[in-house]
Amino acid sequence: MSGELVLISGGSGFVAAHCIPRLLEAGYSGTEPGYALSFAFADLTSDEGWSTAVRGCDYVLHVASPFPAAARDGALRVLRAARDAGVQRVVLTSSFAAMSYGHTSSGRTFTGQDWTDVDGPWVSAYAKSKTLAERAAWDFMDRAAMTDPAARGERFLAVGGTTLWIADIARVLRDRLGARVPTREAPDLLVHLASRADPALRGHVHELGEVKRASAEKARRVLGWQPRSNEELIADTAESLLRLGLVGNAA
Repeated sequence: MSGELVLISGGSGFVAAHCIPRLLEAGYSGTEPGYALSFAFADLTSDEGWSTAVRGCDYVLHVASPFPAAARDGALRVLRAARDAGVQRVVLTSSFAAMSYGHTSSGRTFTGQDWTDVDGPWVSAYAKSKTLAERAAWDFMDRAAMTDPAARGERFLAVGGTTLWIADIARVLRDRLGARVPTREAPDLLVHLASRADPALRGHVHELGEVKRASAEKARRVLGWQPRSNEELIADTAESLLRLGLVGNAA
């Protein structure tokens, strides 16, 4: 582990901001020997800079994704550069949106075997971009998480707990943080009526009452991964946003 180099795309993003300190704590490096961390400049919409960014790296964590059009091409640029540089393994983060849209999900539990039907009804540009990018990555690679041999060529869902409605999240914020947030729910009929005048609502009315369930059993079994509770995650996320000044104090 000592001296092994890791490239993380989208270093300023939410996921990368959690990966970087954990890797540094574990003894990995983010640049040439002698430094703990440095930055490479490369654009996911251009080939320029990627060969330099991955040079000498042992691993690549591709956690950035332009939205929506360049997601597929960006993923392939990273993979080609990693292959040409002899990188040992690439980890690519996708989204639940890449498996749960375009088909009926009522009463269904999604797993790593499921894919969003990009030609199905009500598939957003975001869901389509995530699906096409991950599909392209699987087609490109010989099915490449980072050092665990059991993870090679596998697809894992990082989900925990049960499905929550927005009102459930609001109640957690109220109970855990004392936040003043609304917990009332608008009747479905009212949402349908409002959607006639609001295009933003119109794209979501088809999901009213729809429950999307997913299973992380494979990640638990193969990687020994144990997710935190929904309540803990919601409270910690809210506290982080408040601490960073990204939202106002609702208490």
